[in-house]
Amino acid sequence: MESADASLASQISALTSSLNEAKNTLQSAVDQVAADLVAAKAELQAAIDANEKDIEEKLAALDEAYKAADALLVSDIAGLEGNVGELNEADEALKAAIDALDEAYKAADEAILEAVEELRAENAAQDAELERQDAELERQSAELERQDAELNTLSVVLYISLAVAVVALGVGTAGLVFGLKAKKKD
Repeated sequence: MESADASLASQISALTSSLNEAKNTLQSAVDQVAADLVAAKAELQAAIDANEKDIEEKLAALDEAYKAADALLVSDIAGLEGNVGELNEADEALKAAIDALDEAYKAADEAILEAVEELRAENAAQDAELERQDAELERQSAELERQDAELNTLSVVLYISLAVAVVALGVGTAGLVFGLKAKKKD
C-alpha cells in the first residue's frame, strides 16, 4: 500500500512539476509575444508616421505575431488540459487507494475486537477452572488435615498399646522369673 501511495505521490509530483514547467514556458512565450506585439505596434506606428508602404508589411508581421501567439496558447492550453486529466486520474487512483486502506483498517479493527472477545471468554473459562481447582485443593487440604488428626490419634493409641505391651511383658517376665525362682527353691 505504501509503495502505491509513494508511486501516486511520485506521479502527482511529476505532473505538478510538468504543469509548473508548462505554465512557466507559456508565460515566457506570452511575455515574448507581448513584447513582439508591442515592438510590432511601435514599428507600425513609426511606419504609419514615416511611410505607408511599410504599413502592409508591418500589418502582415503583426498578423503573424498574433497567429503565432494564438497557436502557442492553443497548444499550451491543450497540454495543460491533458495534465489536468492526468492529475484527475491520479487523484481518483489515490482516493481508491485511501478507500482500500480505510477498509483494511476497519477489517483489522474488527478482527482485533473479535480476538479480544475470544481472549476474554477464554480468560473467564480459565478463571472458573482455577476456582474449581482451588475448591478441590481446599477439600483435599481439609481431608489431609482430617487424616493427619486420625493418624495422630492412631499414633497415640499405638504408643499407649506399645507401652502397655512393654509393661505387660515386663510384668510377665518378672512373674516368670519369680515363678522359676520359687520352683527352684522348692
